[in-house]
Amino acid sequence: MNKVPDYYKGAKGDVIDMLEDYEKPGFFRGNILKYAKRAGKKGDIINDLNKIIQYVERWKELVEKHAN
Repeated sequence: MNKVPDYYKGAKGDVIDMLEDYEKPGFFRGNILKYAKRAGKKGDIINDLNKIIQYVERWKELVEKHAN
């Protein structure tokens, strides 16, 4: 979906991957709300909607991982 810029990557990969390792669903919820609130106000609305989808999908994967 969206390519992760190099400046978000570190020794353990992307920041979002690190947060999944620490099981922090609040990060996903907060970013979903952030992108929904600003959708279209800071540039391309499609990019903001894609970010919302990305965070929802990652959050869903995290929940499913712990449900099994």
